[in-house]
Amino acid sequence: MIEGAPLPATDDPLDRAFWASACREKLVVQACGDCGEWRFPPRPMCPQCQSENVVWKEVSGEGVVWSFASPRSPLLPAFEALVPYVTIIGALKENPQIRITGVAVRGDDGETKGVSESDVRIGQPIRVQFKAVSEDCTLPCWRIEP
Repeated sequence: MIEGAPLPATDDPLDRAFWASACREKLVVQACGDCGEWRFPPRPMCPQCQSENVVWKEVSGEGVVWSFASPRSPLLPAFEALVPYVTIIGALKENPQIRITGVAVRGDDGETKGVSESDVRIGQPIRVQFKAVSEDCTLPCWRIEP
């Protein structure tokens, strides 16, 4: 992990289940326990029926590239060590309306270096790959599928 890079808070009750599942290398999405509507990012109330009944659904981690970007000059200096890197917004296979952002990785080692924007195209198959960055934080990344 990059020294000084900000990490998400993993102890917030709203999304604690997401981060705990990621540490177990499982990708989960919040859904309404009443109407079944999926939502991401997690929210305390269903935007469809206003229920506060929450369930978490495990998904396959398969999807397609919905969008991507390759920052030339990262917003935060801590990310300068990663340049060049590609950030992907992935649409899930089970529900393309659910989109999750993650850095593009190559191979099973989860390396971000060596992935360029010319390697990525809209609609390209991707699969989640988890990268542990601290004791309590594992980030979902996107591995480009052949």
